[in-house]
Amino acid sequence: MSNEEAAHKLLIESVPSTAQTISGYEVYVVDATSVYRPEAETLSDRVLLKSEASEPGRPGQAYSMLTRAVQEGSSWVAPEAVQRIGRAQTANQVAGDQVRVLAKQNTQRKVVVGDSDYANAVFLAVFVLLQHVVALVRLRSNQTLYGAPPPYIGHWRPKKHGAYFKVSKPGWAADQMCTIELLGQRVTLAA
Repeated sequence: MSNEEAAHKLLIESVPSTAQTISGYEVYVVDATSVYRPEAETLSDRVLLKSEASEPGRPGQAYSMLTRAVQEGSSWVAPEAVQRIGRAQTANQVAGDQVRVLAKQNTQRKVVVGDSDYANAVFLAVFVLLQHVVALVRLRSNQTLYGAPPPYIGHWRPKKHGAYFKVSKPGWAADQMCTIELLGQRVTLAA
């Protein structure tokens, strides 16, 4: 067993048995973080990192972290997997690989929560083939989704998109609505 495998096994074993579970799903969180290292000029895979688009890049390395939510109402987490994001990789690719490894651990149902940076095909495509792991990602408020295109009628080029659905201003009423209690807050779900 390599040092990396031993460290990963130790991280998994150190998750408290009381870690958060909601409706039978183990709750995991995925995110990327930057470690700035301007003084380490010979550091391998050092790239220019930004936290805001308007600020200048600073040299360092980025890491993808898959963590287990430990306690309701707390920001404490138990690291499950930490992996450096290489120069030729994206945070979504690395997080997808981490989720694949997570899915192989056991058949317990799991939900992986991510922010709007993970609401894309690169990350979400991983979940298509997984049976016991689902994703819950936040959509940007300016996100526009499209329905299926209408059938081709033989003139001009076929349409790529159907009716649009803007997250901030939905154009139609929800088919179903339901209010639930989640982490001490009332949440209304509309679909």
